[in-house]
Amino acid sequence: MDDYMDWVERFATRNDLTFGDWTLLRTALTHGSYLNEHPALDWEDNERLEYLGDAVLDFVLADYLYTQFPHAPEGELTGLRAALVRRATLARFARALGMGKRCSWGMARSKPAAESGPRPSAPRSRRSWARSISIRAWSRWSGW
Repeated sequence: MDDYMDWVERFATRNDLTFGDWTLLRTALTHGSYLNEHPALDWEDNERLEYLGDAVLDFVLADYLYTQFPHAPEGELTGLRAALVRRATLARFARALGMGKRCSWGMARSKPAAESGPRPSAPRSRRSWARSISIRAWSRWSGW
């Protein structure tokens, strides 16, 4: 466990994250399937944080897209936002940050998206465009 919390602290430092409560990062990286297989752990799974994070991510991306594409119609902005919050797009971010290897997954989630490659999805040009926008949006909000 000390190794895990050491990694959590290094991860936070490397990504310029600060926490008043370090267990929040552990919670964010703990899938419910892991806790089902380790009932003795007095941990929380990431479902409530995922709910909150989804809402924050939608807000941040909506603001970014709205300001970056002032003449785009609502439907186009919605499509862009949907492309950015897709599982494969977010999994690429997780892999880039090295999160997948330290997420606590149960055996039922043997190959999470954060470790495996993205699933086939939108045409390549749309994926490339969405990736470019998502990187710019993330860098704007994260200070990278």
